[in-house]
Amino acid sequence: MKELVLDYISKYPYLPKRVLAKIMFAENPGIFTDAEHARNQIRYYLGSRGEGSRQHCCNVPLLPSEISKDYSPYVIPKTNDRVLVLSDIHIPFQDNNAIKLAVEYGKHVEVNTVLLNGDIFDFYSGSRFVKDPRLVDWKTEVKLAKEFLTWLRSEFPDAKIIFKVGNHEERFEIYMKQNAPLLFQTDMYHVEDLLGLVEFGIDVVGDKRIIRAGKLNILHGHELRSFSGGVNPARTAYLKTHKSVLVGHYHRTSLHTEPDLEKKVVTCWSTGCLCSLWAEYDLYNKWNHGFAAVYTKDELFEVENLRIVNGK
Repeated sequence: MKELVLDYISKYPYLPKRVLAKIMFAENPGIFTDAEHARNQIRYYLGSRGEGSRQHCCNVPLLPSEISKDYSPYVIPKTNDRVLVLSDIHIPFQDNNAIKLAVEYGKHVEVNTVLLNGDIFDFYSGSRFVKDPRLVDWKTEVKLAKEFLTWLRSEFPDAKIIFKVGNHEERFEIYMKQNAPLLFQTDMYHVEDLLGLVEFGIDVVGDKRIIRAGKLNILHGHELRSFSGGVNPARTAYLKTHKSVLVGHYHRTSLHTEPDLEKKVVTCWSTGCLCSLWAEYDLYNKWNHGFAAVYTKDELFEVENLRIVNGK
């Protein structure tokens, strides 16, 4: 019967099932008890009677497979409830004193997690902007990046370290996509492989995914598609998300709070940077040094958004 039904389906692919069933029954009265019997067989071999029948489908047009990425949030485990958030270090253009102050604070409050929230490395050599070739070469950038990771892991030997890919880290992958797409299809030419993040025991969060600590959403900031952050980067984050969010990217410490219609308080934060405050492309900026500590208990969270002023 299977071959007969599939033959009719192939011969009349666009006929409604009920019409095709009547034709099958009229031409094969000894095989089907009635038109409804014929229709049930059509539905069975078309996979219209659930998952169990779909394995019998043959030569039937199907929807193409979906191509999609996983954009689900990376959830920090509840046991990792004391998180030091560092962003915008921009190695090799970092400020070592600011980094040391942030790390010492993290050790003082006994954090068990370090979140590197994007733009930890500058990848200056991969910038599409005009570069000064005397400053640093690509090989040196990678070497200095690994030196930083080695130092950080020695400072927090037992902590969970999470690496959020920022827009500067994306420079490397953009370069690979544009100039070596065949190599990019392998598992060897991505940021985590370039820097050996797995060997350092570091979790990598890419593709602009949200990181969630309790009910606090954490982004680098470039995901919001706002370059400068406006007058108040935290307010910009609020207007983009209407959720409690902590971002880096803007190199400025700020806070914005508003109640929603039900008087639920929504607060957004932006953190300062840990790089030099003097950049060749933006010498007279409004940047400041800073970092954050996030404490969670179940779904609750508390944010300390700290500035570093005059090296203290």
